[in-house]
Amino acid sequence: MSGKIDVILPYGWLSGSAEFDGQPVTREISGLADPRIRMSVNFIGAPSLPLSGFKDYKQNFVLGASLQVFLPLGQYDPLRLVNLGTNRYSIKPNWELPRLSDPCRLRSQAEFSSLL
Repeated sequence: MSGKIDVILPYGWLSGSAEFDGQPVTREISGLADPRIRMSVNFIGAPSLPLSGFKDYKQNFVLGASLQVFLPLGQYDPLRLVNLGTNRYSIKPNWELPRLSDPCRLRSQAEFSSLL
C-alpha cells in the first residue's frame, strides 16, 4: 500500500472580449485560481519502493482511489462574467484499476463531482 497528498496552487491568466446583452465586454485578469488538495492511496499493487527498487519492479494489477477537494479561494468577482475562481466548494472522488500488459496498457476510471 502506498499513498500521497498533493497541494495544487493553480495560477491563471485570461484575456478576452465578447458581446453580452448587446454590449461589448472585455476582461483581463491574472492570479490564483481555486486551490486543490488531493489525497490518493494505492490499496493493491504499486508499493512504496526505494530508488534501487525501480529498476526491477514490474507493474501488474493496481487498485487505487483518491479524493480531491476544491477550495473557493481563487479570484472571484460576482459582478463579472468570467472569473478564475468558482466561489464554491467541490469534491471529486476517483478510483482506478490500471493494468499494464504487453504491448498495451488498459485503464478503467470513474469520477463524480459534487458541490458541497
